[in-house]
Order: sequence, then C-alpha cells, then structure tokens
Amino acid sequence: MNGHFPLGEINPWRYFFILGFILASLFTLVNDDETRHVVEVFLQWQLQVHSGSLFFIATHLFLTSQLSGLNSALKLLVSAFIASLFYAPVSLLFDVYWLHDTDYTLAALVQECSDMIPTAMFSWLVVNLPWLTGLSLQRRIPLPEMPPDTPTLAIARTIPISPPLAPLKAAEVIEPETKKLTAFLQLATVNSVDEIVYLKAELHYLKVVAHDFEKLILFNLKDAISALAEADEQHTMSQTHRSYWVNRAYIRSVKSKGRQATLLMSNDDKVLVSRNNMQKVKAWF
Repeated sequence: MNGHFPLGEINPWRYFFILGFILASLFTLVNDDETRHVVEVFLQWQLQVHSGSLFFIATHLFLTSQLSGLNSALKLLVSAFIASLFYAPVSLLFDVYWLHDTDYTLAALVQECSDMIPTAMFSWLVVNLPWLTGLSLQRRIPLPEMPPDTPTLAIARTIPISPPLAPLKAAEVIEPETKKLTAFLQLATVNSVDEIVYLKAELHYLKVVAHDFEKLILFNLKDAISALAEADEQHTMSQTHRSYWVNRAYIRSVKSKGRQATLLMSNDDKVLVSRNNMQKVKAWF
C-alpha cells in the first residue's frame, strides 16, 4: 500500500491536537454519568487525552536510540506499551481524585493497566497509520511559471542552487548505497541526497524538503543523518540545530544576530542555527 494524499502541509502538532479533540469529544458523547455536568466531562477527557498523547510522543522520542534496530511498526508497539505502562498510574489519578469512583490500590492499578494498555496501543498505531503503511502526506511546491516554449534546461535553472561541488578525484571511489540509506531515500521519495534541501524534525516525524515538494515521514532526524552518512561521512557535520539538518550545497546565505543565526536556503526557506553550532556554520563561509 503506497501513495500520496494531496492534503497540503501537515503540521504534526495540529494533527495530534485535532485527533485528540475529536477523540475526547466522542468519549464525552458516550459518557453515561448523569451526576456530572457535560462541560466537566468534556474538560476531563480533553485533559486526559491530550496529556496522554504528549506522554506517548515524548516516550517514543526518548526511546528512539534504544529502538533503532527495530522497524517502524515494532518501534510504535514497544514505545506504546512502555508509555501505557507508565501513564496508567497517572490515568488512575483522574479516577481517584477527579471522579472519586475508586481508591488508589494495587488492584485498581492492575485493572487500569489491563483496561488502558490494549486500547492505547491500538490507538497509537491507528493515528500513525498513514505513515506506517507507506502512505505519504505531502505538499507539492509549484515551480515558477515559464512561457510554453521555454526549454526544460532553462526551467531547471530557475531553481537557485549553489555552484556544483568539485568533481571526485581519480583515486576516490563511490561506495554503493547501503540498505539503510536506500530505505531512507525510498521513504523520502528522492533518488539521491542531492535532491534534499533540508530535513526538519517535527515530533516523532521528519519533514523532508526538496525544491518541488515537502513530505512528512515516520522517521527521526538522528537515524536519517546516520543513513545519509553512508553516502558521505561529511553529512554528519551538517546538523545546524537539534531539529534541522541542511544540505550545504543549497545554502544561499547566513544571517546572524547576537548568538542566534538563520540560514537562507536556495528554496527561500529559513533554517535555524543553534548556539552550539554557530562556530561550525560560520566556518562553512
């Protein structure tokens, strides 16, 4: 199952907030407790669902390095199980101190785990399903309009890029792509690293930005940089911020103000530079 949804740019924060809002609203509608006002029930479920969602995201990000050897589905399952296990005591607090319908006992905690873990794991897989199944939510960026008789080469030149890199020396040998790099390029729907302008981490997703499209994939920045390093070890030095990696061939300029700086990329996007990476980035120029 593989394809594209032309839904525009998907913001993960907005995506999870809307899903959480809808889910909490549904829980409010099916609530059968007539002793509480519907507004109170609504607020309780909103708080419980959104706090749980943030906890699951944080857990998945925290376990990224430890689960690097697993595929995406297993990563989601393992992180969901661990998140459910640790969130169950928090969830029980809502029942004890908000609903007052149980005591905080070991038996109640075990019951909370058995009730919550299967549902939470299933829900976590479902909300990540579009990316897990290979379906991609991406935004196509139209190229500049040109006269009908404009040669293709001229159209390509309208995309601003840096001067071409120096050719390889005769003694240098291009190593074949490894499975890790190939898998990442296929998921990002690009043929080579040269097509990527920059990468941006967004929650536990990764936004791949090329000159003509942006795509959100279920991947993390650390693993992406590790994969790119198999094509060129220098790519490990191209992270400018904990959320950004850039293709240095497409940097147009750098603008610094005090201890902060931004890079202007060839597609006119701006990329952040952290304080820790300021000296490294300045050395590129």
